[in-house]
Amino acid sequence: MQSVLCYGAIPDGKTDCLVAIQNALKKEKEIYFPSGVYLITGEILIPSNRKIVLESDAEIYCADNCFNKSGVRAMITNDDYINGNENIYIEGGKFNGNNKNNRREDWAKGPNQGLMFSFYNVKNLTVKNANLYNPESYHIRLGKTTDFLIENINITTDFLTPCQDGVHVGGYSHRGVIKNITAVDGATNDDLIAFNADDANWYCQNWGMEDGSITDMVVDGVYAKNCWTGCRILSVKSLVKNILVKNMEVGVREMGINFDATRYCADKIFDEKDYPNGVGNLDNVVFENIKMWRTRELERTILLLESNGNYEIKNFKRKRELEPQTTSKTAKTAYLYGSKLTINKKEIALNGEETFYDGDSYDIKVEKI
Repeated sequence: MQSVLCYGAIPDGKTDCLVAIQNALKKEKEIYFPSGVYLITGEILIPSNRKIVLESDAEIYCADNCFNKSGVRAMITNDDYINGNENIYIEGGKFNGNNKNNRREDWAKGPNQGLMFSFYNVKNLTVKNANLYNPESYHIRLGKTTDFLIENINITTDFLTPCQDGVHVGGYSHRGVIKNITAVDGATNDDLIAFNADDANWYCQNWGMEDGSITDMVVDGVYAKNCWTGCRILSVKSLVKNILVKNMEVGVREMGINFDATRYCADKIFDEKDYPNGVGNLDNVVFENIKMWRTRELERTILLLESNGNYEIKNFKRKRELEPQTTSKTAKTAYLYGSKLTINKKEIALNGEETFYDGDSYDIKVEKI
């Protein structure tokens, strides 16, 4: 494993290390970042078959006013979106997007995407044991990515901006494990975990993505004291299948588990009149061992069940003792036509009506009849 210092990188937080890092990545299969701060002025592009290891106190830091340019996607990304990459491994270190000094001119239209990690059309990806700070939009974005592991990730955001998802998984992504994700200091300022099959190219942070199926995912261990939303499952028509999310313990400012298909977003990605029987194509989506609480006054429910398909929430606990005084209900169903709801062993036939439920302990199952 070759040190990036051998290629001229100077980790003093002042010297631009981008060229040195890129030269190391071109020539070495395995590279190493010793302690220090590595300033970069542009995207780090990773080829296939590369292993990158950082000391725990080695930090890659975005220079002021270098990542807010038109066309800039991310701090770290794979180098071939068209033909694809494989076998990329990143472990350790700190990654700082310095978003306060690298703003998007418009949070929805860019011109930059504001991403920290972006991997598109990648097979066999690992990102683990890393600390992520201050991206302008998503911390980790995956699209058309298969056979991946995202593990032991700590997220801290000092400067909150719109659409700061934690781990965002887009269309045509399959066979992934997301494990031990912790968000602190108000992070994340949008979905902590997102499986979004149908919002490609909607906002700048999703430019270049594709709508498509998401299958065979396991999420195990998600923690946050005060994030925006715990987990979003977004399907209008694309299949989201075999998703297991377990051991999630989060305080939320907005929503806990969200199946609303963007009905409460700044812009809804579909027209209700085009889907008279509701939206959603979900199969075997399971949440298990979930603890949630609301961190601010808000009337919206913690659980939004507004997408068609087969999904369930097992052993859900609402920790009201951690909440400010609130009158919000726990769960809401709506737009579910020809579906059956089983809530705490009681079966209810649904025909699109809006219904609210309140309680601190739930087992919920939605089935398409």
